[in-house]
Amino acid sequence: MISLRFIVRRCGRCCTLCNVVKILLIGPCLLFLLFLLLVFHPKIAPERFNKALGRCSDDEDRRFINDVCLNFSKGVISGPLCRPLCLNGDIVYKHCLGHGGKIVIEAQYENRPVIVKASERSVFHYYVPIEDDLLRRLSERERDKMIRDAVFRQANDVIKPFSVDDKMMAKRFLGEKNLTLADSLTLFSLLGQDEFMRLLLLTGTQHVPALYGWCGHVYAMEYITSDDFLPILHPISSRHTWEERVRVALSFLDMVKSFKNTPYGELFMCDVQESNFGITPGFIVYAIDIDLTFFTEQLKFIITQPKCKRDDECNFFDCVAICDKEKGKCTTNIKTNNFQVLCSDIFQSKLLSLRGLLVHPPKLIAGRLRTLLSDCGKTNDSVIPAAYYENLYHKLRNLLLHSI
Repeated sequence: MISLRFIVRRCGRCCTLCNVVKILLIGPCLLFLLFLLLVFHPKIAPERFNKALGRCSDDEDRRFINDVCLNFSKGVISGPLCRPLCLNGDIVYKHCLGHGGKIVIEAQYENRPVIVKASERSVFHYYVPIEDDLLRRLSERERDKMIRDAVFRQANDVIKPFSVDDKMMAKRFLGEKNLTLADSLTLFSLLGQDEFMRLLLLTGTQHVPALYGWCGHVYAMEYITSDDFLPILHPISSRHTWEERVRVALSFLDMVKSFKNTPYGELFMCDVQESNFGITPGFIVYAIDIDLTFFTEQLKFIITQPKCKRDDECNFFDCVAICDKEKGKCTTNIKTNNFQVLCSDIFQSKLLSLRGLLVHPPKLIAGRLRTLLSDCGKTNDSVIPAAYYENLYHKLRNLLLHSI
C-alpha cells in the first residue's frame, strides 16, 4: 500500500513542476504583450519603434513639408510643384502612408488623389557644392554651363545605365532655361532617387503612374492603390466575374508589350508580387512600385556582379541570368522575362494556394489554359528563344479573348 507521505511528496513535486512550467510559459507571453503595447500603442510607441516598422505620424510629415517650403521661401530649392505645395494651397495634405527610407504621403492635387514621396535624407545630402565666389565672377552663360556640367557629372552614374542620349535627357529634365543654384540643388537631389528617374524617363508610358512634378527632392505621382487588385486574385471569395479577371489579364499582357518596347530598352520587373500592382476602375493595370524595375543595360550590370556555381546564384529577385560554371561568373544572358514571371506568379496559383488571377476558368478552356500557363511559366537551363514566348503570348491572348 502506498504511504501517505509518498503521495504528499509526489504531489509536492508535481506542484513545483507545474509552477516552473507556468513561469516558463507565462513569462515570455507577458514580455511579448508588453512589447506589443510599446510598439503599437499610439501614445506610448517610441519613435525608434515607429521608424523600424515603417510607421509614420502626421505631425512629423507636416513638419517635413514645412521644412521643404521653408527652403523654397529662402530660394534654396525649386520645382514646378513648389508654388502649388507651398503658396497656392493646391496640394492638400491628407495623411502619412509610411516611412522606411522614403517618406510617403497621400494628398489631394487639383481634385485628384496623389502620392507625395521623398527620400528621408535631407535635400542637402545630395548637393555637390560649387564655389559661390567663382560663380559670382562668371557671366550668366558661363555660370549656367558650369552648373549644367556639374549636374551631368553627378548624374553620370544614373544616366549611363539607362543608355539615354544626353541631349534627350537635357531637354526632358533640365529644360531650356538658365539654371540657378536652387535648380542645381534640386536636380542633384532628384537624380539620387531611382524611382523618380524611372518615372521621369517613362513619362507617357501606359501602365506606369504619371509624374506630376517636384519641389526640391519631393515629387508627386499618380495615386493608384493595390487595394482593388488584391481581391481579384481570390476568385472564390471575390465577386469579380471571369470576364473582369480576363480584362485584367489582358491589361497585364499589354503591360508586357509596353515594357518590352521602351525608348531605353526592355524594362524588367524584378519584384513581381501582388502588392506592387494596382488597377483603375476600368481594369487597367499599373506597376505602382517600380523601385526594382531595371532597363536591360542596368540589369546586366547588376546581375553580372556575383560569383556563381549554378544559375540560381545569378538571381536578382525574380530576374535570373545564366551562370558560366567554367568561369564561375554570372553572364549577361538573362533567362527570365516579364511574361514568364507573370505566368508563374500572378496568373496561376502557387503550390497549395488558391490565389491566382486565372484560376477556376470556364471548363471549356480549362485544359488549354492550364497547358499554356505551365509552358509560359517554366524556366530552362538555357535562354529560351524570344519566338517561343512570342508564340505563347499570342496563343494566351487569343484564348482569353475568345473566352468572354
